[in-house]
Amino acid sequence: MKFHRSGVKNLHHPLVGDLALPYEAMDLPSDPGLRLNFYTPEPDSREREALGLLASWASTGTVVPAGNDRPQND
Repeated sequence: MKFHRSGVKNLHHPLVGDLALPYEAMDLPSDPGLRLNFYTPEPDSREREALGLLASWASTGTVVPAGNDRPQND
């Protein structure tokens, strides 16, 4: 049985765009079928900046409109 995997997960977030996140995944032997995933953006990467922006909105309770309701940059 393989307990550890790694790679890059490509995701798309509607507000910050495409993200390529390196990950480590470990099976939990005491809970068959469960896996713990860690996503760790590279230092000084666009992904780290994007996740930091999302985290700052979450920590302040800022509501950011999605889709067509997003503010336009003039």
